[in-house]
Amino acid sequence: MPPSSKESANVAESLAAEAPINTQNPALAMPSTTLRIVASSEEFMTAKIETKIENVGKEITAATGIPTWGLVAILIAVGAIVLGVCFCCIRRCFRKRRSKDGKKGLKGAVDLKGVQLLGGTYKDKVQPDMEELTDNAEEPDEAESKQSEVKLGRLQYKLEYDFNSNSLAVTVIRAEDLPALDMGGTSDPYVKVYLLPDKKKKFETKVHRKTLSPEFNETFTFKSVPYADAMNKTLVFAIFDFDRFSKHDQIGEVKVPLCQIDLAQTIEEWRELQSVEGEGGQKVNLVVTVVDYDRIGTSEPIGKCILGYNASGTELRHWSDMLASPRRPIAQWHTLKDPEDGDKKD
Repeated sequence: MPPSSKESANVAESLAAEAPINTQNPALAMPSTTLRIVASSEEFMTAKIETKIENVGKEITAATGIPTWGLVAILIAVGAIVLGVCFCCIRRCFRKRRSKDGKKGLKGAVDLKGVQLLGGTYKDKVQPDMEELTDNAEEPDEAESKQSEVKLGRLQYKLEYDFNSNSLAVTVIRAEDLPALDMGGTSDPYVKVYLLPDKKKKFETKVHRKTLSPEFNETFTFKSVPYADAMNKTLVFAIFDFDRFSKHDQIGEVKVPLCQIDLAQTIEEWRELQSVEGEGGQKVNLVVTVVDYDRIGTSEPIGKCILGYNASGTELRHWSDMLASPRRPIAQWHTLKDPEDGDKKD
């Protein structure tokens, strides 16, 4: 039977008596029974989730044979790996941003476009990247061997010795593949002919303008050269590049010891030009030091590079290129070294 109105009123009064009202904030007043119901529902959901997790763990343990603590350890390891991968990715992204910012900051610090003012023929002399210096660094022996392998061209000549008059006729015929020493990519070659060791008599050919393969066809005669004396002499062909306003540059030379040839026969042959051996030259070093200028205190050296006879790697190669290209500016990057390094050698 449905409860009477009097019984319903008694139940409501008993519930109201059990649930005290919040007198301080009536708007938030709520019966304790409602709170108990909410709390019990949350506890129920938590227990339900724990039960499901426990059941799933038991199923995996039964399927794989791995104990529960092993599964927990695997989960922890996987989580650590995922975190490590995320950390590495984030760190790499930050590094890329920093490197880009650094490149933007250094942009325009060194302007290599000015090197183009030297002319198109010098563009290949410039190294645009510092990495190329490290990759192309050579040992001193390799650089010296390359320097010795530089082709200076070749010369054709003819020799005729007259035993009756004790005279030696020398004909300078032609030269080929001479290096360009002028700014326009050509040379103005001529040849000096003389006998060593006295050098008393010298002959010169005409100057041939703007050519790398001149045709000379000029004959010179050394008189009063007895055959016995000729065996102790060396014939020298020295090729020069004529310069109207400065000292003439020697391209190369050919030395022919007369004791090594048969003067009874007419000799006509080609020979490769050899680099000139320095006579009385000095061994020179060029030291370039970068200094941090200080107006008040002492300026501190930052680093230096040494070019010259006792240099190595790219410094020696740069020096060799400079010597092989007179009156040509040769631009090249160099890595600065410790300013205190190599002082004993210098």
